[in-house]
Amino acid sequence: MTEDLQNLEDRRDRLYQKLPSFGDFRLGIISQTYTRCGKNNCACADKDPAGHGPRYLWNTTRQGRSLAQHLRLGPKLDQVYNRRSAQMAATQTFDTNVCVGPYR
Repeated sequence: MTEDLQNLEDRRDRLYQKLPSFGDFRLGIISQTYTRCGKNNCACADKDPAGHGPRYLWNTTRQGRSLAQHLRLGPKLDQVYNRRSAQMAATQTFDTNVCVGPYR
């Protein structure tokens, strides 16, 4: 074993303390989209600019059905990004627990 039990338990305790700080989070992915309005005199009519946006589209699956919703900048968008951080911390906690297992 590369780390002793005390170091692993200390790391796991630090990770457990992080988890409540993530607050609300949503499962899913976010896509940034840009659209063109179709007006000839609009700046988005040129080929070079990306168009109007970005708009944020949140996609998830609930009870076997796909769900998509446009999100504005703010708390709902932050909830999806919080999920990524929470998932990373949970994965690190799981990996640490796997390392602690042989010691017990």
